[in-house]
Amino acid sequence: MNTAKEIELSVQQVLETMRASSYLCDSYGNKIEQVTAIGESLLKIEFANNQRTLIEHVSQFRCFIAK
Repeated sequence: MNTAKEIELSVQQVLETMRASSYLCDSYGNKIEQVTAIGESLLKIEFANNQRTLIEHVSQFRCFIAK
């Protein structure tokens, strides 16, 4: 299992290199703006459109590329 920091860095790299027509989203299609590590195993997930911030365990984190 990856640590929260490894996931944070991976997501940041993807967000920085994606084309403007694509974005990362959760399994419900909500656009992910930023992912931040909290300790070793928790992630703070911030969404677009002023959606509520989510705290999630790394084992539960899933994201997808949407177009």
